[in-house]
Amino acid sequence: MILNKGLIPSLMCLFLFSCQNSGNSPGSAPAETDYFAIAMAIAPTTTYTIPGDLDQGCHFNDSIIPEGGLITAYNSSSVAYGQSCLSETRTCTDGVLTGSYSYGSCTVNQAASCLFNGVSLASGQSVPAYTNSSVSYGQSCQAETRTCNNGVLSGSNQYSSCAVDAPASCLFNGQTISNGQNIGAFLTSTVPYGQECQLEYRTCDNGVLSGSNQYASCSVEAAASCLFDGRTIANGESVTGFLSSTSAYGTTCTGESRTCNNGTLSGSYQFSSCNVGEAAACLFNGQTIAHGQTVNAYTSSNVEYGQLCQAEARVCDNGHLSGSFVYASCDAGQASSCIFNGSTVPHGATVTAFETSSVGASSTCNSQIRTCDNGNLTGSFNFASCEVSAPVSCLLNGQTIVSGQNIVAYKSPTAATACEAETRTCTDGVLSGEFTNSTCAVQPPPDDDDDDNDDVKICKHVVQIKHKEHYSQHPNNGLHLGWYKYKERFNCGKHKGWYKHKNRGCNLNNQPSWYHHKDKDKDKDKDKDKEKDKDKHDKH
Repeated sequence: MILNKGLIPSLMCLFLFSCQNSGNSPGSAPAETDYFAIAMAIAPTTTYTIPGDLDQGCHFNDSIIPEGGLITAYNSSSVAYGQSCLSETRTCTDGVLTGSYSYGSCTVNQAASCLFNGVSLASGQSVPAYTNSSVSYGQSCQAETRTCNNGVLSGSNQYSSCAVDAPASCLFNGQTISNGQNIGAFLTSTVPYGQECQLEYRTCDNGVLSGSNQYASCSVEAAASCLFDGRTIANGESVTGFLSSTSAYGTTCTGESRTCNNGTLSGSYQFSSCNVGEAAACLFNGQTIAHGQTVNAYTSSNVEYGQLCQAEARVCDNGHLSGSFVYASCDAGQASSCIFNGSTVPHGATVTAFETSSVGASSTCNSQIRTCDNGNLTGSFNFASCEVSAPVSCLLNGQTIVSGQNIVAYKSPTAATACEAETRTCTDGVLSGEFTNSTCAVQPPPDDDDDDNDDVKICKHVVQIKHKEHYSQHPNNGLHLGWYKYKERFNCGKHKGWYKHKNRGCNLNNQPSWYHHKDKDKDKDKDKDKEKDKDKHDKH
């Protein structure tokens, strides 16, 4: 558990308030309170860690339960299957654990398994069981579901499997036909061309084959082929015949489809092929353009930057080239570049420019993007770079404060009850706030009624100071829980001894759970005070 230095002022207020309400007589506790406040004011600004073994707790099965902690305990370590573990929540209060259950865990015993035909079944597991191991073809196996319940298997069927006997097969032309299988049978083995084979499907039913056709196959006799231009055309095949073997460019070959039907070829055209004459090519700037090919042509060979080349697509059609543009290419003029701070900026490129070459530490460089457009640079900023000046530090009582750093200053070097402080921040040479003192000590006015205690109040001979703090935040409500301990040894003339103060944080209601305060003067051996405060309504 850890206490950050930011909690020390709040802790000092808690201590001082407690001392004022502890019933100490004037002149005794205030002196030690002054030393405590001074020691806290000059305490190191680091984080203190206190060993956790100072916290009080409870013991449970070789474990330590922290004060206020909870643990679940059980009546027994195990229970029979079907039963439930009994538990209770035990709380550690002032070192005593509530409740009586003594087991840290509890398990429910597993249910007993069952045995079926040599197979072990876990409790709750089910298995199908049959009345017989086999039945005749056409019958059905009778089954039931048997379930294991903590060693007892429900139901009565004894067989773990059941098979239905296979049906008888059939025989057709030396081929075995399985039960339920169909096979095609023909009336005859062949038929003349143009006729169809007569087919029926015969089904095997447990050794009996339906139907009457006896042939396993049937073929139709082949039709006669045809002859066309020295090529044999099979029956039913088609071929394209043409009126002539050639046709002029731009015309179409005339053809027809001729089909062979059992030796007779339909139609009358006698040529098996026809060729259309080729179209003439075109010429453009010494380049041959094939018929149907396209070429790009331009009105001129070059144009100025910013202008567009005028183009057209010229198509060759049987020696004639469409369009009128006569140039095969066109070049656009190059755009001009720009100059910025002695550097060349190409056309279309950008450069970052700044309004000034430098700014103060608290300012920001103002920039703009300038673009080159054919020799003209947009924008107006003229500097290629800009630097932010380093921030200026501040000075307080001879101490340098870096810009952005904070320092605590006090209104006066001394105070009668509590020092008034403020945090001053350095911003580029300007220090916020008004307080000018680097330190402050609480020095109440002396008490004229007690000379002995006056020596203690003004004593500056502190021999030793020990200060420990240990705090953390509660995981649920974020309140601070923990403790701190402060011890001071002093030597003030005839007053020699030590002063000790111990405070144990806040409870869940943000109230002190307890504190311990002790003074000892070696010469007088007096002023012992020990106090516990558990009032949940105390707002200290």
